[in-house]
Amino acid sequence: MSRHTRVYLSIGVITAAFSLIAMLLVVRLVEVSADPQLARQIGWNLLAIAVSSGALSAVLAWFLVWRIHLPLRRLARTMSSMAQSGELQSEFPASGGNGEVQLIEETFRRLVV
Repeated sequence: MSRHTRVYLSIGVITAAFSLIAMLLVVRLVEVSADPQLARQIGWNLLAIAVSSGALSAVLAWFLVWRIHLPLRRLARTMSSMAQSGELQSEFPASGGNGEVQLIEETFRRLVV
Protein backbone atom coordinates (compact mmCIF):
# COMPACT_ATOMS: atom_id res chain seq x y z
CA MET A 1 0.00 0.00 0.00
CA SER A 2 1.50 3.34 -1.02
CA ARG A 3 2.04 6.27 1.33
CA HIS A 4 -0.62 8.35 -0.39
CA THR A 5 -3.14 5.54 -0.13
CA ARG A 6 -2.52 5.27 3.62
CA VAL A 7 -2.92 9.04 4.06
CA TYR A 8 -6.19 9.11 2.14
CA LEU A 9 -7.41 6.02 3.96
CA SER A 10 -6.68 7.65 7.33
CA ILE A 11 -8.52 10.80 6.30
CA GLY A 12 -11.47 8.70 5.16
CA VAL A 13 -11.60 6.83 8.47
CA ILE A 14 -11.57 10.09 10.45
CA THR A 15 -14.32 11.55 8.26
CA ALA A 16 -16.44 8.41 8.49
CA ALA A 17 -16.07 8.31 12.28
CA PHE A 18 -17.25 11.90 12.69
CA SER A 19 -20.14 11.36 10.31
CA LEU A 20 -21.19 8.11 12.00
CA ILE A 21 -21.24 9.71 15.44
CA ALA A 22 -23.35 12.61 14.16
CA MET A 23 -25.79 10.26 12.41
CA LEU A 24 -26.17 8.13 15.53
CA LEU A 25 -27.09 11.29 17.41
CA VAL A 26 -29.71 12.09 14.74
CA VAL A 27 -31.24 8.62 15.04
CA ARG A 28 -31.34 8.89 18.83
CA LEU A 29 -33.00 12.32 18.62
CA VAL A 30 -35.69 11.04 16.29
CA GLU A 31 -36.33 8.06 18.59
CA VAL A 32 -36.89 10.16 21.72
CA SER A 33 -38.87 13.00 20.17
CA ALA A 34 -42.62 13.14 20.76
CA ASP A 35 -43.26 15.42 17.75
CA PRO A 36 -42.31 13.59 14.51
CA GLN A 37 -42.33 16.75 12.36
CA LEU A 38 -40.01 18.61 14.76
CA ALA A 39 -37.78 15.53 15.02
CA ARG A 40 -37.59 15.30 11.22
CA GLN A 41 -36.70 18.99 10.90
CA ILE A 42 -34.05 18.77 13.61
CA GLY A 43 -32.82 15.52 12.07
CA TRP A 44 -32.26 17.15 8.68
CA ASN A 45 -30.42 20.04 10.33
CA LEU A 46 -28.23 17.65 12.29
CA LEU A 47 -27.60 15.62 9.16
CA ALA A 48 -26.38 18.78 7.41
CA ILE A 49 -24.15 19.46 10.40
CA ALA A 50 -22.84 15.88 10.27
CA VAL A 51 -21.97 16.13 6.59
CA SER A 52 -20.35 19.54 7.13
CA SER A 53 -18.35 18.31 10.10
CA GLY A 54 -17.24 15.26 8.11
CA ALA A 55 -16.04 17.46 5.27
CA LEU A 56 -14.35 19.86 7.67
CA SER A 57 -12.61 17.05 9.52
CA ALA A 58 -11.36 15.65 6.19
CA VAL A 59 -9.91 19.02 5.20
CA LEU A 60 -8.29 19.51 8.61
CA ALA A 61 -6.86 15.98 8.63
CA TRP A 62 -5.44 16.49 5.13
CA PHE A 63 -3.91 19.82 6.18
CA LEU A 64 -2.29 18.36 9.29
CA VAL A 65 -0.91 15.34 7.45
CA TRP A 66 0.64 17.46 4.71
CA ARG A 67 1.98 20.02 7.19
CA ILE A 68 4.10 17.25 8.69
CA HIS A 69 4.59 15.14 5.55
CA LEU A 70 6.01 17.77 3.18
CA PRO A 71 8.90 19.00 5.38
CA LEU A 72 9.87 15.42 6.20
CA ARG A 73 9.78 14.55 2.52
CA ARG A 74 12.06 17.53 1.67
CA LEU A 75 14.51 16.48 4.38
CA ALA A 76 14.45 12.87 3.17
CA ARG A 77 15.19 14.05 -0.40
CA THR A 78 18.15 16.08 0.87
CA MET A 79 19.49 13.11 2.84
CA SER A 80 19.00 10.80 -0.11
CA SER A 81 20.83 13.08 -2.54
CA MET A 82 23.74 13.37 -0.10
CA ALA A 83 23.86 9.60 0.30
CA GLN A 84 23.83 9.06 -3.48
CA SER A 85 26.51 11.66 -4.18
CA GLY A 86 28.63 10.69 -1.19
CA GLU A 87 29.10 14.37 -0.32
CA LEU A 88 27.87 15.46 3.10
CA GLN A 89 27.01 19.13 3.45
CA SER A 90 25.98 20.80 6.69
CA GLU A 91 24.54 23.73 4.74
CA PHE A 92 21.43 22.70 2.86
CA PRO A 93 18.04 24.36 2.40
CA ALA A 94 15.73 24.26 5.42
CA SER A 95 12.95 21.75 5.00
CA GLY A 96 10.38 23.87 6.83
CA GLY A 97 7.96 22.54 9.35
CA ASN A 98 8.16 23.06 13.06
CA GLY A 99 8.78 21.27 16.32
CA GLU A 100 9.89 17.71 15.76
CA VAL A 101 10.73 18.24 12.08
CA GLN A 102 13.13 21.08 12.98
CA LEU A 103 14.66 18.91 15.71
CA ILE A 104 15.27 16.10 13.20
CA GLU A 105 16.77 18.57 10.71
CA GLU A 106 19.08 20.15 13.32
CA THR A 107 20.17 16.71 14.54
CA PHE A 108 21.01 15.71 10.96
CA ARG A 109 23.00 18.95 10.46
CA ARG A 110 25.01 18.18 13.62
CA LEU A 111 25.62 14.61 12.49
CA VAL A 112 26.90 15.81 9.13
CA VAL A 113 29.37 18.21 10.79
